[in-house]
Amino acid sequence: MNRFSRTCTEILILVIVAGVIGIVSNSFIIAKGININENYFQRLDPPGPPIDKVDGTDPDAPEHGLQVAGFEDMVEYADLLFESDGFVVILDARTDEAYQEGHISGALQVNHYQKDKYLPDIMPMLEEAGVIIVYCNGGDCEDSILLATSLIQQFAINYDNVYVYEGGIKEWQEREQELTVGNDP
Repeated sequence: MNRFSRTCTEILILVIVAGVIGIVSNSFIIAKGININENYFQRLDPPGPPIDKVDGTDPDAPEHGLQVAGFEDMVEYADLLFESDGFVVILDARTDEAYQEGHISGALQVNHYQKDKYLPDIMPMLEEAGVIIVYCNGGDCEDSILLATSLIQQFAINYDNVYVYEGGIKEWQEREQELTVGNDP
């Protein structure tokens, strides 16, 4: 066996061992590991006719196809959250640690990558809600987009009720809005 063949064989063995370790650790070591059969990065096709960005039909339409809630919308809905008797629901799509460090008051945590851990308990509330706003870190963070898309496509939540707050927790903090620290909404 020449040196090149031996090196290729060693690389192949290393890749196989690493793959087996990854699958075993995801399945047995990590509590409620990531479901390897789920597409966590699906995109939503907006209802209605396709948006033609070339002819300028709707140049402000977001690429992700979801409805967007701006900062002013968030302030208004955050104020209504405790008065609306479940009509407004705000979801934080970030990790446990990020949620505990500070979240929008009243927001429920639903980490997109572990949504099966969170959604069963709140699905009846989401099905009845008239407005569901999902946020994450903002900026380049896509967890809110991915969670909102999953709510619509996998869990049959009405598209018209789901919004993404693209500014996220970053904009909320920059605008000096109140955060709640800990596990409680």
